[in-house]
Amino acid sequence: MRRPLCTACILYVIGIALLQFLHPPTPPDYGSMVGKELSLGGRIYAKEFRNGEDSPILYLYLHSEELIFEEQNIPHNSNFICILEDAESLYANLKIGCTVWVHGKLSVYESATNPGQFDSFAYYGQKGIYGKIAGATILSVSGTANPLSEYLANCRHSLGERLEFLFGKDDGAVLKAILLGDRAGMSEDLKMLYKDAGILHILAISGLHISMLSAVLFAALRRLGVSVGRSTLVCTLCMLAYGLMVGMPVSAARAILMFVYGLYAKSFHRTADRPTILALSAAVILTGSPQNLFSSSFLLSFGAVCGIIFLKPALQKERKQPLFESLITSFSVFLFLLPLQLYFYYEISVTGIFLNLGVIPLMSILVLLGILGFIPFGWIPLVGTNLETIIQSVLQTGVHGILQAYESGCETAAWFHGTLILGKPALWRVILAYLFIGIFICLRSHAEEWTERIKPHRKREYHLVCITILLLSYSLVMIPPAFLEKDLRITFLDVGQGDCICVEFPGGGCFLFDGGSSSVNDVGKYRLIPYLKSRGIRKVDAVFISHGDQDHMNGMEEILTDGQIQIAMLVLPYGVEEGGMAKDFSTILELAEQKNVPVKSVGAKTGFSKKGAEFLCLNPNMPYQEKEANAYSQVFLVRYGSFSMLLTADIEEAGEAAVAEATEDILAESGFDGVTVLKVAHHGSRYATSSQFLSVVKPQFGVISCAENNRYGHPHKEVLDRLREAGAEVLRTDESGAIIIKVSGEKVKISEMLAP
Repeated sequence: MRRPLCTACILYVIGIALLQFLHPPTPPDYGSMVGKELSLGGRIYAKEFRNGEDSPILYLYLHSEELIFEEQNIPHNSNFICILEDAESLYANLKIGCTVWVHGKLSVYESATNPGQFDSFAYYGQKGIYGKIAGATILSVSGTANPLSEYLANCRHSLGERLEFLFGKDDGAVLKAILLGDRAGMSEDLKMLYKDAGILHILAISGLHISMLSAVLFAALRRLGVSVGRSTLVCTLCMLAYGLMVGMPVSAARAILMFVYGLYAKSFHRTADRPTILALSAAVILTGSPQNLFSSSFLLSFGAVCGIIFLKPALQKERKQPLFESLITSFSVFLFLLPLQLYFYYEISVTGIFLNLGVIPLMSILVLLGILGFIPFGWIPLVGTNLETIIQSVLQTGVHGILQAYESGCETAAWFHGTLILGKPALWRVILAYLFIGIFICLRSHAEEWTERIKPHRKREYHLVCITILLLSYSLVMIPPAFLEKDLRITFLDVGQGDCICVEFPGGGCFLFDGGSSSVNDVGKYRLIPYLKSRGIRKVDAVFISHGDQDHMNGMEEILTDGQIQIAMLVLPYGVEEGGMAKDFSTILELAEQKNVPVKSVGAKTGFSKKGAEFLCLNPNMPYQEKEANAYSQVFLVRYGSFSMLLTADIEEAGEAAVAEATEDILAESGFDGVTVLKVAHHGSRYATSSQFLSVVKPQFGVISCAENNRYGHPHKEVLDRLREAGAEVLRTDESGAIIIKVSGEKVKISEMLAP
């Protein structure tokens, strides 16, 4: 058997995958303790500073041993993050390995409640962390510290301060991310710039960092006369210490293990077989943390190396000039990671292939300059103050110049609009895509051997088959899900206390009705845009803003400001200016003008139609008379075949009578006995959705959009009782997350994001 160790490791990894799939870890159930204050005792296993509004915030990572809740001692074995504000003075006393008691409010990380939304529960669950203590205060500290862990943590902190002192806050923050794995000081705008340009990977501790650090250290040791064997041992220990210092992220663990295995293979005059080393590294990492198998960091880190080891030789049989070699390497990594990139992030950067041609070579210089920045030149004999100043100036100029070049490259890439939003492919498509990629690699790697057995004129057909298989693999994942949709798809997004309804049409295209929240910060950034990206929606055909309340509009303002998703038309309620409500829409109207988005006003009896779906506005009436924002809410009746839906925004009793009368007439003309779905008005307020109104619209389903435990008490019990008495099944975003309705012919299928 060729590569027996590699085969054994692959089978071992498959076994871990099956075990994780069949018996996933069970998260702890905190029950009634969530949202309540308690005391927690545990051992510190890591600590770090993160940016706060006024001062750094200290994050303590604790492995708990006991909880005290309502004067009861509860043995508990789990990991927590404790968040301490204004805790700079406490850093030195809170040593890794010590046992501490903290007091604060317990909360748990939230699961994603919308498609495309970041899943905090899964992310931290992969690290074995399911709870956090906010506003924590230290009650007591005892026990002895772990000398090595505490020393490495202090080294990381001190080195980070050294980088910021020498290179300035902005450049130092980037170097901290690159060399120490600490991104806390980087601005979100810069992270997004790197991400959109396809070079965010430079901020991960990778093989380049390990090879550069080890090369510098090995050369220094050899220069000092240390033997090869001892130099190898020292390099190994130092790389392991470096990995522990930066928190041993998956990318660093993979790079260090591959480096160590390769180093000792050469020392023992054995072949450093890269597939075997890669498989062995994966097996070791997953033995310690099996939950990493399904994390994006693990899959992307190992996937990048697989692209170089397996796909690159299949694409290029002979070595070419260095520039072409670099291009093929970058292209191979891009192609191999593409299905995973879309599955986790829903978009790809084509310009990143070319941008990395300049980024990667400069990265070696940047890492070297950063490493030299750690050296206190003033302590070196014969290096005077003037010479030290000159050296520091050279380092600062070099680092700043490279980082400015990176930013300029990213901005140029953004100008070319090289980021393609393609959506999240189904998991089975990703698996099938990699199966076809594997077949392509197999056919190409045996091309010379197998083509010798066929007729000469068939060789060209052989290679065409290979190319077809490769193209087929990417066609499986690059077609946006919205384009593949055969049904009318209506998604009531969970935006907390607010409204957002996305109506997607068969074969592509969509309307958005409202989009805002009064309970979720940056709702556009963290919920609306991720949803649209996950569906592969790059352009919204029309955005309907029912009225001027922020819980229906602020997310749309974020979408317009962000600019990644295009909006073809903004539709506002008729009579806004006549009623003196223009000030409510001033911000979004200004943004629409800046982005050249046409604005249209509609009122009762105005209609839209698209791909068989009809949208008829029932409110506000013309001429406009209402003075309250809720009263002039746009109300739409949606019809698609035998399906009907009434979107009532925040309309209340004052406007329900007119809407009910219009709805009754239209439904009677259409032969409908009530509506299929009612978007319950005003998040379930007791002043809306009266019994008289329900007796006319006769909904089969009532959908309520509201936040969990909101301060308004929505939905009120009276409304829920009225809906049930009317025979409607109630669905709530605070309980179900996003509610997805698919309409196909006479069939209506409803699914819930948080289905039990």
